[in-house]
Amino acid sequence: MVEEIRVQLRKSEVSNPVRLGIYNETDRLTAAAVWGPVGTEAVLAQLLPPEISLFLDKMDVPAARKESLEYAKALNDFGVDTYLVRDQLAFLLPPQSGLTKEGVLGALIARATQLQSQYRKEMPGYQAVITELVEGDIARYGETTALTLNKTISLDEEYPLGNLLYARDQMNVLLGRRVKSSMTKDIRREEIKFYEMVYNDLGLTNPIELPPGETFEGGDAYIHNGIVYIGVGARTTKGGAVHIFRELYPQLQAKGYICVIVEDEQAAIRPGDEQMDFMHIDTFSAAAGDRQIAVCEEEASRRRIKILEGRELETDTGDVLVCDTGKSQLQFLQDQGEEILTIPLSEQHTFGANFLALNERDILVPLETNGGTLQTLTQAGKNVIHVPLFECTRGYGAAHCMTGQLHRQAV
Repeated sequence: MVEEIRVQLRKSEVSNPVRLGIYNETDRLTAAAVWGPVGTEAVLAQLLPPEISLFLDKMDVPAARKESLEYAKALNDFGVDTYLVRDQLAFLLPPQSGLTKEGVLGALIARATQLQSQYRKEMPGYQAVITELVEGDIARYGETTALTLNKTISLDEEYPLGNLLYARDQMNVLLGRRVKSSMTKDIRREEIKFYEMVYNDLGLTNPIELPPGETFEGGDAYIHNGIVYIGVGARTTKGGAVHIFRELYPQLQAKGYICVIVEDEQAAIRPGDEQMDFMHIDTFSAAAGDRQIAVCEEEASRRRIKILEGRELETDTGDVLVCDTGKSQLQFLQDQGEEILTIPLSEQHTFGANFLALNERDILVPLETNGGTLQTLTQAGKNVIHVPLFECTRGYGAAHCMTGQLHRQAV
């Protein structure tokens, strides 16, 4: 039974300290966090308008629940210590008194009814779907714990937090530090506190925090061949990237790494659908191996590379220089001697770039329909492994977006 999948639960059930540190995106992945069993939060979220919900298609949530649990199991089967955040959170939330199954179910169904009427949307059979999901949670966590969880993330916030599924966005591990995200969109801002509850319980405290007014989302950074790439555009500010560079500066110096921003200089005036399609750098580019990187060339040709350099950052008066290379991301990668694995624009739109490298050879891909991308990866010597995530992509993310990477081990 899929509901029996419990990869890791509470801190008390974790025998070893949680490992933290990523120095190369294609080192062997050894520890990661995923959301786990998707629930009523995703049912309610997709009843909002897409500009609020960020769900651009209808999701079969019970099917997505099965996919996400089987994805967690697949990671664990590949030797990744996999932490299910939703399971962990369920037992960390203080139980709310006086909750009854009938009362919470009634409130969830009433909220769904109200949203359908308000936004003129239809979801046939939503009462049965909500009931099925709540009963699944009760079987998984116990009644009080399940009802508290559903009320907290589906009803108590201004918006139901359906995007919690995409576990990379709330934080990112760069070198030996964890960066706590500061999200741009209203529906996503409240996700951070729930993920932080879990990471703190796992002992992953003291993250880098963004200054007021600056934003950063976890999908906007990765490390590849000694370079920290930070996307700047619709979701991450230049000031946020500069702050992260300041915090990482001692480690960058010690490792001999450099840090660059991959800037979309036209982000503010791009149409909303393009902002969504290219919201993070991991939506159009992904490290695939040593000196190998998969990119959608159309977007990589638009993005501009600017190198961040520190001037006397060891002192209180130090400053950061943003040095324009005059090169697009594509040109920069070519100058670095990278083998460019091209992702067709049409397949970028269907998450061709949003795969997850487990190591230098093995790559998890979410959709088998991206034939050009799969052929390119295979010809580059990769062992391509399909993990079905069709319904999970309906919320606008795939394998890479769903995985909060915590530790990679150099081989």
